[in-house]
Amino acid sequence: MRWVLLFVFLLSILSPSLHSQESIRHQLNDLIVLEKEGHYEQTIRSLHALIDANDLGGEAGRAWTILGFANEQLGRYQQARKAYEQALQILEKNAPHSIEYASALVNFANLTNATQGPDVAARLWKKALKVHTELGYHVGMAQDHALLAGAALAKKHVSSVKKELEKAIEEGKLIQNPTKEQTIFLSDIQGWMANVKGDDASELAAYQRSLELWLKSHGEESPMTAWAYLYVGIAYADCKEREEALASMHKGLQILDRVVGHNTPPYLAGEMFLARVLDQEGMRDEALQVRKKAEWSAKELFHGECADCTVSVASLR
Repeated sequence: MRWVLLFVFLLSILSPSLHSQESIRHQLNDLIVLEKEGHYEQTIRSLHALIDANDLGGEAGRAWTILGFANEQLGRYQQARKAYEQALQILEKNAPHSIEYASALVNFANLTNATQGPDVAARLWKKALKVHTELGYHVGMAQDHALLAGAALAKKHVSSVKKELEKAIEEGKLIQNPTKEQTIFLSDIQGWMANVKGDDASELAAYQRSLELWLKSHGEESPMTAWAYLYVGIAYADCKEREEALASMHKGLQILDRVVGHNTPPYLAGEMFLARVLDQEGMRDEALQVRKKAEWSAKELFHGECADCTVSVASLR
């Protein structure tokens, strides 16, 4: 909502604490943009400085959630867990029926999926879904159902995957004036559903559309653009277009290497997807080599961070 200038002026004089909260909110929004570009170290440093120097008030839970995500992307699972737990403790006390609380639950569940598996994570995703449903927040509900589809896929429950994706698509239709990123998410869901149904042409078209939108909105040097290339590569492989598939997969990995580094969970997950495509194309030896390298690197990265990790690095996207 746009405030009239006089109202903003009066608030700046009469409500300095609110002005401070607005400033902190804007700073956190800027850090989210930085995080989306893959600048995780810079985001972490800035968040620690912000947390140490300010009484964050109603933005504290959100700040800790952002910090948890940045640490998670670098494979620092202990620090990520502590940050998410801090966020949930604050939000459960002060705002248990808020989008921010549900977001913290979703992010903590994503981490839990890597360390304890989809069964535990699904319970947290369902808890987030309950909050989003209470709020009538269709964006969150669509995302929750997509995550639950992923949990079902991990257990090879194909019928459940379809049901959750159908629910995600239905909730997506209820989103009014979706943002660019929400439009991309909905396109990805359509691509995933096409994949489940075996409609290779529609899968490729959906993921190509997502890639085009990512390039327009975030440019090439973005982790999410890299993942869009990886999804397009998978779709090309499903369409039996080998050269295009491998070219797109390598393009995505090259971007991830530049943006977040090759010794991070997103890059290692990308390598696992490349191994899958190589396998699909009958390149068994190359697939085995890539898979072993990714698994060895993951073991080294996670040593001391998540000794109880139970699922493949491919779940760490």
